[in-house]
Amino acid sequence: MRKGQISIDLIFALIVALIATGSFMAITSSFKDSNSRMLLENQLSAEATDIATFITSSGVMSGTTFIAEKKIGTVFYDGQTFHPDCNINTTLNKVTVSAKTKDMTLSKEAYFGNAHNAKIVIDSGILVVRND
Repeated sequence: MRKGQISIDLIFALIVALIATGSFMAITSSFKDSNSRMLLENQLSAEATDIATFITSSGVMSGTTFIAEKKIGTVFYDGQTFHPDCNINTTLNKVTVSAKTKDMTLSKEAYFGNAHNAKIVIDSGILVVRND
């Protein structure tokens, strides 16, 4: 080997190091995206379950005149806090909570017990269950 000549072993070692570093960075980025998605899914699921439990609990008061209100919670994703969209289907006794981000749309469902003809509306981020 002449002076100043780079050995083939050193070149292979540098190539392996670059490939390993690139792979590690790709895995780390994928892991972060996966965790962010999982966090959003868990928050939506918890909010859907919370709303369904609230509606079911309000059904206990079916024989009386009542108004029950609950503020729909916020979710956190990618450095932003926002209110998820909420849809309540009284025919199927189903709550659907969804969020649309710049790169995906997620939704979670939960089912509630019989609302006993109570009126259920969402107005300005507040869930109102009433029996007149």
